[in-house]
Amino acid sequence: MDRRHGAGSVRRIGNRSAAAVLGGVLILGLAGCGGQDSEADKPAGSGSTSAAAEPSKEASTPEPLTPEEREEKAVTKAYMSFRAEQSKAFGKATTKGTQIETFAAGVALLQVEKDMEFSRKEGVITKGATQHEPSVDVLELKPTKGGTLPRATITDCVDVTKVEFVYEESGKPYPMPDERLPRYEAKVKAEKWGKQWKVLEAEAQSSAC
Repeated sequence: MDRRHGAGSVRRIGNRSAAAVLGGVLILGLAGCGGQDSEADKPAGSGSTSAAAEPSKEASTPEPLTPEEREEKAVTKAYMSFRAEQSKAFGKATTKGTQIETFAAGVALLQVEKDMEFSRKEGVITKGATQHEPSVDVLELKPTKGGTLPRATITDCVDVTKVEFVYEESGKPYPMPDERLPRYEAKVKAEKWGKQWKVLEAEAQSSAC
């Protein structure tokens, strides 16, 4: 099936579904996030040496991306950058020295600052990084008559199994709620401001993934 659409199209993809209960700022907010690991190694080819050494022109020349595909890659990259900068902030309980404002605005930025206040009050930082599986659900590139900016919604599966909350001074583990989900779904809203996509909302859901 051809996945391409015009620059002004809206594309919708089915969301993941699961149900579980979670709550509290430590579950929804204090989830230090980092970028994904590098792609898995490609398996070695079993064909002849000449075929591997002399790829065809068709194989070596990728088809140009459509405007929608380029923006989908751009908004996903901006979202992952937001998570990386958020992780830096959680690792030292401050947004100072990060580029979080480049990739976040509105509610998302305010929530990070709120979480930093809580972290400093509790004397807590995070170690380790989360893993992410973002998928663009809706991508609307053509501004409406009302002047709406290009926007996108993303569903992400956030894996916090490798994240540890510790007291900054002692390094001892910070007690976490029993109902904390190891993997939870997050709903994300983003807009393109000028040439930069920004995350406006990144809300954890009460559902596992």
